[in-house]
Amino acid sequence: MRSQYSQFAIDLENAANADDRRVVFAHAFSFVESLYGDACRLIVAVALPMTLVAVGVVERDECPDAPMLPVWLIVFAVGVLLAELNAFVADRLRRHAAEKHPEPTRETPDEARARKQIIVDETPTIVFVLDALLIPFLVVQLIWIALGCFWIIDTFDVDNLRCHWAPYWLTLVFAFLTAVVVLSATCLACYVLGRIVKKSLR
Repeated sequence: MRSQYSQFAIDLENAANADDRRVVFAHAFSFVESLYGDACRLIVAVALPMTLVAVGVVERDECPDAPMLPVWLIVFAVGVLLAELNAFVADRLRRHAAEKHPEPTRETPDEARARKQIIVDETPTIVFVLDALLIPFLVVQLIWIALGCFWIIDTFDVDNLRCHWAPYWLTLVFAFLTAVVVLSATCLACYVLGRIVKKSLR
């Protein structure tokens, strides 16, 4: 990290004009964003799913009227961890390929396109394999979310439900919250796509 800050100071000192300084500050901002973005990702996408797994495992026998809820919680959390691991590895490999060809302070559009093409060519094949695997994985995860909603709704008619509050409420919150987010994103995407198609047909 110290070498990154030292390089930033050297680049800033060597910047010839305001445009060069703007590029240097953009590089520095990207570095800081990457550093703290990874930390936030680690907390949200690792600590939280691990907590859900722990709750599901510990309380797996404490929900006799809805035994699939702790199972749902475990599988959902493991799915989130696997998806995050997939994205993290692919992102790291892409960054590693991009770092070999850093953006210069000045380059023409043709040079920028050529540099980006070189980065794509040098990106390991495993990155594209991970991207391809992510699509069917997300489809399975969406089906699992729908099952979680179904199992929760199925408990609404049960009188004196025997189920520990932790797996029950965590499943309810995460299943329905994720479903709402997915449906909202789908509706928004359809709306934007419709606007684009409508505009292109005029």
